[in-house]
Amino acid sequence: LNLSFLPPEDRDPRIFTEMLTYARRPAETFGIPSTPYKGSTRGRTTAYDPPLAGFTVLYTSLDPHYSEEQLQPAPGPTTGIVLEGEVHITTAADKAGIYSKAGGVNFVTAAQKFQLHAVARGPTEIFSATVIV
Repeated sequence: LNLSFLPPEDRDPRIFTEMLTYARRPAETFGIPSTPYKGSTRGRTTAYDPPLAGFTVLYTSLDPHYSEEQLQPAPGPTTGIVLEGEVHITTAADKAGIYSKAGGVNFVTAAQKFQLHAVARGPTEIFSATVIV
């Protein structure tokens, strides 16, 4: 809770302490269940649906034996980050595509089918958030 923009006369410590939660829960209660992503054509992408409406988190895992994935168009944009390896991302609108290494952030506009191709010899992992509204 950020109180830095709240004038001192409007700060209420009682409300602040009521908002804090320190309940001990098993780790399983914090996990988000996964399902195979319906928009995956090669089965290399898993969907995680957080309890927030409007978007899905995607995890794509590629390796030398399964080095390609194609994702069907989503209604909204998709933003991703490469966690490991290097990937070449192409769309119908941009056949040259981009290369993105570990730590690289990528963006695909709404309603674009896109392909992911692992460039690195080892594993390649990408997490993305896609708007599904």
